[in-house]
Amino acid sequence: TCVPESIGRTFTRKELAAQPLLTLLERAGVAADHATQDISAELATPEVARVLGVEVGSPLIAMVRTVFDESGRGIEHLRALYRPDRYSVRMTMVRRGQPSDRRWEPVRQRVMVLEDLA
Repeated sequence: TCVPESIGRTFTRKELAAQPLLTLLERAGVAADHATQDISAELATPEVARVLGVEVGSPLIAMVRTVFDESGRGIEHLRALYRPDRYSVRMTMVRRGQPSDRRWEPVRQRVMVLEDLA
C-alpha cells in the first residue's frame, strides 16, 4: 500500500501495525470518498511464492485498488496478491434491462467481498 508522502508522515510504522489505514487517514484529516478496484489473476513469482508458501507459477488472485478523496486526489494505492485456496471473490448480481436486452449487473451497494477461507 502506498499513500502520498505528506499523509504518510502523519503516522508511524507502529501505529500502522496497530490501526487500520483508513483510521489513520481520517486522523490526518483525509476522508476516503470512492475507489476503483481491478481484480485479475497472476502467477506467483519466486519471491511471492516464498512469502505466500506456494509453488512458483501458482495462480493467485491479484487486486489493485486506488482510493480517492472528495476532490479526486489519490490517497491510497493498494496492490495485493491472495492465494485462491484461502480467499474467494464474491459479487452480488441482479438481472436488469428490458426483456429483449436483459443483462447481469453488480449490485452497487456491496459489489465485492474477499473472504478468508482459512
